[in-house]
Amino acid sequence: SEMLSKDLKDCPLCFRTSLKSLKNKKQYVLNALITKYTNARVEGKNNTIKVLKRVSFGFRSFKNLRLRVLLREKIQVI
Repeated sequence: SEMLSKDLKDCPLCFRTSLKSLKNKKQYVLNALITKYTNARVEGKNNTIKVLKRVSFGFRSFKNLRLRVLLREKIQVI
């Protein structure tokens, strides 16, 4: 908090960009620290899909890849 209230000219050059970003996004950073919400589940699912894409490079169609992802996530396929 002290660093954010100081004038940026008093800070070393290597910190100015970071401190300027923190000043501009201060409310968002505080919200992220206060709330318990994260995007960890979404990132985990994205990682799973990327790994499946890498492992199953030889799938002939998107439909087969989609079915594999849905089966992996235990989503009922109709």
